[in-house]
Amino acid sequence: MPTAGRLAGAITFGALALYLSELLRPVFEEEGLTLTFTLANGVIGILVGWVIAGSRAGRGYPAAIGYGITAGVALVFWIAFVWSFLEMLERSLAKRYRGALEAVTDIFQLSMDSVVEGATPQVLVTLAVGALIAALVTDFVGQRLP
Repeated sequence: MPTAGRLAGAITFGALALYLSELLRPVFEEEGLTLTFTLANGVIGILVGWVIAGSRAGRGYPAAIGYGITAGVALVFWIAFVWSFLEMLERSLAKRYRGALEAVTDIFQLSMDSVVEGATPQVLVTLAVGALIAALVTDFVGQRLP
């Protein structure tokens, strides 16, 4: 059911994902990140904001801090997973894997590598502060507008 809280969550976490994507461009410039990277991450942020933060909006500010942290972690997980899955597909088409199990397990290794590489202090602080602000705004809207 669409609510104002879900819409606020989608907008705020989508904006956070777009901003984080632009912060990550210099870190991953050897991969040749394009506008597609930023826009796809924005869509992931919209979905995370709608499903995780927006569905919990209006429960109070202490709860907002909790689901803000949850949504921030989920945002990192899904962005890393999606891009690692796409990288695995490219490697798979280049016949770099001996079997399907090796390809699937490599998704998680690629995810961890990209998270560690992208975990600069600027990105981590922006993620933490941005997720909390986005959750508080989402909760504010969820409390005020049904």
